[in-house]
Amino acid sequence: FNRISTESQLRSLKMLLNGDRDSATREYMKLSLQMPRLYEEQKLDSLTRIIDLSLTVDSAGREDLQHLLIDRNNKWLQKLDFWLPNGGYFVAVGAGHLVKDYGLLAQLRKRGYKTEPVIYR
Repeated sequence: FNRISTESQLRSLKMLLNGDRDSATREYMKLSLQMPRLYEEQKLDSLTRIIDLSLTVDSAGREDLQHLLIDRNNKWLQKLDFWLPNGGYFVAVGAGHLVKDYGLLAQLRKRGYKTEPVIYR
């Protein structure tokens, strides 16, 4: 988060917490509660739509995408490339890091790794 200005982070938090919600924000908040179930059911397309919607509720969202998801995934992949050949690992990340072509699932599969979901009950 150190690349995202404090002002941008505060603006996003205030928008969500103060009730300053347009229809897209209200829809995102409603849908975000479904994310654990969608992951469990492996409905990654639905997760992707929610992530995309989250990027539209705040004007800074699209700029933050590069820093919060893509750059972080690339850094993690460098470390995972080092660790994973030594054996199986459990890797836990937020839903936004899983989906799309820049997501960890797609990137790990491109590298020949097998991925499988872990469901917590």
